Amino acid sequence: MMKPNPRQMRFFTAFAMLLCGGAFPLWAGVEDLLEPIDFSAYKKQPAVIALSPQKVPISPARYIAPPKPALASIDKESLQARLGEALVRRFGVSGEMQVEVGPLNLPEVSKQWSLELVQVSPEKPASSATVRFSINSSSGNLGPITLPVRCRHMKEIYVAERALNRGDRLSSDALQKRVVDILRENVRTISGDVDLEGYEFIGSVSPGSPIRWNHVSSIPSIRKGQVVDVYAAGKGLYISMKGLAMQDGGNGEYIKIRNLSSKQEFQAKVLNENSVKVYF
Repeated sequence: MMKPNPRQMRFFTAFAMLLCGGAFPLWAGVEDLLEPIDFSAYKKQPAVIALSPQKVPISPARYIAPPKPALASIDKESLQARLGEALVRRFGVSGEMQVEVGPLNLPEVSKQWSLELVQVSPEKPASSATVRFSINSSSGNLGPITLPVRCRHMKEIYVAERALNRGDRLSSDALQKRVVDILRENVRTISGDVDLEGYEFIGSVSPGSPIRWNHVSSIPSIRKGQVVDVYAAGKGLYISMKGLAMQDGGNGEYIKIRNLSSKQEFQAKVLNENSVKVYF
């Protein structure tokens, strides 16, 4: 076996030291100067395959009919209430008109319906009447329908709280209000919404009796037999004198006056509780 030459060994040793001692510092300096390269953008992405849209058959549009309205019978109470409201509007009255009809035999209609009053006889509030009307709804119209009815006109009126006599003034402590059927009264009663301030009784009324217009009269400013001041004006003349009232009269009313001197009577307009005026 050949022994290595010491001279050759020194050559290889020096060559190896040159490589390790000179190249290592060079490579270390280059790594410090260069920034690391980002390879994330070059990672494999999943492939996207574009598919052509498939043709979907379209069926022609079809007409869908709306649902039919639910039908129901017209109940007697609802019909009577709507007839009463229609009569109040027809006659232009206050209060409530209550209507009573006989047995009904009407076809079914939709739940939303309205009533149209066509004719009523007589053409004024009465306890018995004949009405002619139509029923309108989304399911169709009914009529005209003719029915005999009985009516009540319920209204608030004044009644006597206690016994009242001639000359008594109408006041809240002497009267009370009560709701009654005024169609059953033979003469006109006084509605509860009338202001009776300035009225007095001209007769006697028993407790609980309805107060009628023929029971009361406006309180006169001047009473019969009262001596008043008479003023006459016209054609540039102005005259004043005393006169005797021959009748009661309120402000603005014309009453008969007698001249105290000549006894001649004439018409004069009431100005207030002490004076009248003559125009000529």
